Amino acid sequence: MVMPEDPVMLLSFVNMKLRDFYGSLDALCEECGVDKARLVEKLKKIDYVYDEERNQFKEAVKEVNSLVKEKMDHPELFDMAMEAVGQ
Repeated sequence: MVMPEDPVMLLSFVNMKLRDFYGSLDALCEECGVDKARLVEKLKKIDYVYDEERNQFKEAVKEVNSLVKEKMDHPELFDMAMEAVGQ
């Protein structure tokens, strides 16, 4: 399978395939003959990481913020801090 070269187009293409046709990144890579490490690295360059639980590539910063908020005793303070810095 030919995949887009442009990283943003690749992100959209891969997430659509994961959502509609494949239960995991491994299944997509195996069936399409794609090097998983190269795919992950290419999307990492535009700050996207694979979320196995959601079976999609997500923006790395949002993923980290979500994990931090989840671990806080008062997650509402995290939301207030993020609003203060414009995120």
